[in-house]
Amino acid sequence: MAGPVSLSTPDPWPGTPGGAFSPHWGGDIRLYVWAAILTGTTFKWGPSASDKLDFGYVWGKDTVARGPTDPPNRLWVDLSCDVQNLETSLGGSRADGAIAHAEAGTATVRLADPNRIYDPNNPDSPFQYQAVTRLAPGTPLIVFAEWWDGSAITQFRMFTGTVDSWGEPWELHPDKRVAVVQASDGIKDLVKRDYGATASVGTGDTVDARIARILTYYGWTGPSVLATSTNTLQATTMAQSAWELIGRATGDEIGFTYLDYDGTLRFKNRDTWTTAPEPVLIVGCSPDESASYDAMTEAQGLAASLNIANAVYASVTGGTVQVAKNQTSIDRYGILSYKRTDLGLENDSQAGAWASFLVSLQSWPRAHLDSVTLLPAFVPALWPKVLALKLITDRIKVLWTPPDASFTTEVTGRCLRVSHTVSRQRWEVGIGLVLADIVTSVMHWGAHPKDKLTAGNAYR
Repeated sequence: MAGPVSLSTPDPWPGTPGGAFSPHWGGDIRLYVWAAILTGTTFKWGPSASDKLDFGYVWGKDTVARGPTDPPNRLWVDLSCDVQNLETSLGGSRADGAIAHAEAGTATVRLADPNRIYDPNNPDSPFQYQAVTRLAPGTPLIVFAEWWDGSAITQFRMFTGTVDSWGEPWELHPDKRVAVVQASDGIKDLVKRDYGATASVGTGDTVDARIARILTYYGWTGPSVLATSTNTLQATTMAQSAWELIGRATGDEIGFTYLDYDGTLRFKNRDTWTTAPEPVLIVGCSPDESASYDAMTEAQGLAASLNIANAVYASVTGGTVQVAKNQTSIDRYGILSYKRTDLGLENDSQAGAWASFLVSLQSWPRAHLDSVTLLPAFVPALWPKVLALKLITDRIKVLWTPPDASFTTEVTGRCLRVSHTVSRQRWEVGIGLVLADIVTSVMHWGAHPKDKLTAGNAYR
């Protein structure tokens, strides 16, 4: 994937050695894909400090020294220049009856491999050691980018996880040989940690305290950042996997828990949904928004009604059913109910608040913007903005002009998902949105910031 250096890109690159660059990405951006193979050192002719005849040398591939958080007995190998295509995804999707839930972060890497060095079934691969391939499931994989602003390098992590599968379909012609690496983040480890039931513990835990208890019980050693919750929970027997227990506690909060780009587990509380911080990014084209980035190539709008909940019936385990309704919505659409009778909250009062909060958010069908696709090559200054996006916390304003429309719609929503689709010719960034309601401009008498006589106002 390496290409000629642009006029603005420093040569040599002042950041991390290696990586891949393409002029089609537009701007001073470099991509890195590293895999941590089992212990070995680059083969050298002549004396070397690591001169051991049978110590797992790797012929012809550079290895990279890493910091103190490295997995033990591992060497990081830079795969970047052999990447044909890369896809990463991090974030969540909408859930029935709740705002959203997190999914495992994923990465798919396709490596050009004319000489079959990345083929785990090739006995002559330089990544073989003692008749066993080091290109195997469980291999740590990281993806990151570096941005040069003209004076300094900023590094952005895009994915942290381990390989799920590493394979290469058989091809006779060398130019068609491609190794396919599929990886996912640490959510899969939390799914697999399931030790069985214990004696009941944790009566009165707040949701953040419960998540911390689960992580401790299951021996999670990764970093975590947990927002403070005021909701308290009944005791638990730890009878499910770590991830299922975390999901249940998060659902009792109506919050959001996910693994970040660097593997940090983050919990967002209920109040997150009702705050309205200023957008960190404005995309689209409008003469009124000088701070916007005109790099949007696609916008996907939806007006789905599947997640409407205008009558919610909720109870804690062993408690009395609490009911919350939006009668105006019911009169218009009929009863669209949602029921939960197994909440882990501590009392009926909290169950009633849970039901009321859900109704307040989901009692009306929302015409909303589901996702946007950006091409930062159009405006290279966009790179550090999209690479630094924080899920759920960050809000994005989209200046969206529907096809054949004569007006621009302003939509502001939360960042629910970030994906990257990369080839040498193109680097697209997809952003999934939640609570990105499309609201039509309405007529106002008197002065108003949107005061344009024929800019799509509707009198009602």
